[in-house]
Amino acid sequence: MNKEKFLQGRVAIVTGGTSGIGKAVALALAEIGANVAIGSRSAEKSSCQTEIEAKGVKALAMTLDVSSTDSVETFCNNVFKTFGQVDILVNAAGITYLHKISEHPDQDWHRVIDVNLNGIYRTIKFCLPGMIERKWGRIINIASTAASVGNPNVPAYCASKAAVVGLTRC
Repeated sequence: MNKEKFLQGRVAIVTGGTSGIGKAVALALAEIGANVAIGSRSAEKSSCQTEIEAKGVKALAMTLDVSSTDSVETFCNNVFKTFGQVDILVNAAGITYLHKISEHPDQDWHRVIDVNLNGIYRTIKFCLPGMIERKWGRIINIASTAASVGNPNVPAYCASKAAVVGLTRC
């Protein structure tokens, strides 16, 4: 095995894989040999699949709304159908809204928690059983320094990222 391609034959999912940290992670995984499935609300409109495939691996880009169990299940089933398994799950999808806690609309609060925390729970729920069965897998949940350092303008984000750290420990 080529040491530079030590993930050759492995399959990775990256949520939020069309921009920011998610895109950087997806490209880095492809660079070291992993086939990569990216899911995001804009995946099918993105050039990320082409960029990943240019690294010499297979790629799948699909629309994914991590706040919807049906969307996560459909996405994961398509990844299983395309690649056969998932070895690495990187949860990078996330959102935030700027509101002081006393002015935070409930709808925005719930949306941030649903995407940033519940979305991670949903993807783990569908990917973890296969990892346990094969006795190999890696789950990487992107949190933030906001998990331990508060910011009065993004309380839902801070709360969601602190919860991600707790969930990851589980």
